[in-house]
Amino acid sequence: MSEIDPPPYTESPAPRMGDHCTSNSRLDPSIQPTGEIIRLGGNECYISKPVDLNMARILIFLCNGAGIHSPMNQAHADKFASEGFLVFMPDLTPAFSKEEIGKLPLIERPKMATFMIELWLARHTEEKTMPIIEKVVKALKEVYPENTANGVYTIGYCFGGKYVLKLAATGDIKAGALAHGTLVTLKDIKEVRQPVSFACVEGDPFFPDEVRDNGRRYLEDMKVPSEFKLYRGVPHGEFKVSSYVRQFRTHI
Repeated sequence: MSEIDPPPYTESPAPRMGDHCTSNSRLDPSIQPTGEIIRLGGNECYISKPVDLNMARILIFLCNGAGIHSPMNQAHADKFASEGFLVFMPDLTPAFSKEEIGKLPLIERPKMATFMIELWLARHTEEKTMPIIEKVVKALKEVYPENTANGVYTIGYCFGGKYVLKLAATGDIKAGALAHGTLVTLKDIKEVRQPVSFACVEGDPFFPDEVRDNGRRYLEDMKVPSEFKLYRGVPHGEFKVSSYVRQFRTHI
């Protein structure tokens, strides 16, 4: 390596989130949820069941910041169930309590969006999020032993994408997939041990090209099964991109 070559697998500045990461576009009102919200591992989960429950593999769906009550997220979970998965979407983003809302300071409207994102991030750190996921995984093994024996997989969008990588660093899942991840670091990718698939946007400010490219090189060098699908000409977010469908005919 020459003196002008950059060191391999360098870290990038920490990526952040945008206000659209905590909201979804409106869903066609004719589409109604087929699942239900239950409690699992002490946490709320949206569960959607396939026709053949006995042979179903488990899919842990880690959604964006809009949460499990979002009709769009529920529609995604139902779609996965229609493909034969027993889907569990844990609530990673509990709502603000009335007490918390009452303590919020008065903020000028132009600054409100930035303030709320920073506040949201402070309430949803890795230290607070991973224990929720770990409790759900543990409960799945206890309550659905036959289905977990068929295989446990995970998929994550946006905020949930980072935690697909966290699970892929353990032996709790067989494989994972993430789309337009946020808050993903090179360290997250370097810890991956299970097969993982990435759906990425070129020039995504929330999942920088440097993190993506260095992560891809590292996984290739370490012989960890992985794939990176790169989408050009579309913005971050599979929900947001729906407004661009006519122009680009592409949907993440």
